[in-house]
Amino acid sequence: MRIGISTRGLNQGSYAISSIVSHLSTEIIELAEDRHEIYIYLNDPNYIQLFNAPAQKRCIKLRNRFLWDQVWLPQAMKKDKLDIALFMKGTMPVLLPCPGAVIIHDLGYFDNRLQPYRFLETIYMKFMMVQAAQKANHIFADSEYTRAEAIRIFDIEPQKVIVCYQNCSPIFKTINNKDQLEAVRTRYCLPVKFMFSPISLSPRKNLGRILDAFDQIKDQIPHHIVFTGGQSWRHKDLIRRINSESSDRIMLLGDVPQEDMPSLYNLAGFMLYPSLLEGFGLPVLESFRCGCPVLTSNISSLPEVADEAAYLVDPYNTDQIVEGMLRLATDNELRRELIDKGQHRAELFSWNQTARIILNAIEAHP
Repeated sequence: MRIGISTRGLNQGSYAISSIVSHLSTEIIELAEDRHEIYIYLNDPNYIQLFNAPAQKRCIKLRNRFLWDQVWLPQAMKKDKLDIALFMKGTMPVLLPCPGAVIIHDLGYFDNRLQPYRFLETIYMKFMMVQAAQKANHIFADSEYTRAEAIRIFDIEPQKVIVCYQNCSPIFKTINNKDQLEAVRTRYCLPVKFMFSPISLSPRKNLGRILDAFDQIKDQIPHHIVFTGGQSWRHKDLIRRINSESSDRIMLLGDVPQEDMPSLYNLAGFMLYPSLLEGFGLPVLESFRCGCPVLTSNISSLPEVADEAAYLVDPYNTDQIVEGMLRLATDNELRRELIDKGQHRAELFSWNQTARIILNAIEAHP
């Protein structure tokens, strides 16, 4: 069988999606072995070396996303006479010349209350995701929550949607090298005790309530809050608020190199992730692997991923966030318990398992 994988955007968008695209594609190539021919389609020649396993590589550097997706890619796939093509970012070409399968990471574009993305991007992505869901032979969802939402939003047959949990990069792990940790602490001028929140400044990340909760307890604990992640739309009010308040204990690091992220998790007292909407919630798994206790939400996919290995709160209830912050900042026994549970929980997720689910479905019904 000839299987194509679209990997456009490895150099664009969130690191989480780029990590999923690169690691999952590599695992699928390795699992396919001699049974299938794999074709990788890229829009940046700098990323060809990521795929050292045997596969045919097709690359054209084209800045225009629409032309790459809708013109060049279907033409290249038609020339390669694919049996099926896999799309990792929720959409596929309108004029796809072969059967297709698509991975849906989340459905935030359809949340009219949170409005987490820009208007024109939302309109485009809604259209593209609807047509992909209707056209795809297989839809792979990052969680049971995302699967249920896909069935509801797209009004499609339940058997068409398969859950395949994701994993995080192997760089996320406990670090025992004190010199390495202290070098990162010095680089970012980090305090001895801090809560770590690796979130973009997006409406769905709930930064406003995190700040409200911290304002209530900052005189009771020594911890700072350290945020990483890029700015999103509708972030200006949050930036203005942080700058207008006493912010000497609030640090906005912005985007930091991914190689520094494991050290930040390892140095943190605990991780804050009371998000309002997640299709999977990769930072929870990253935190587990780094031995960092987690405070996260009891809604969307997050309790499904975290199970009993995290401190769960109602993200709309500031009092619960306050209580969680206080517990994790002061209760060492609870922190140790969550670290142990988190590391055991993380063992349930693997790229091999995810790739096998995808390949098995494609082999059973291309």
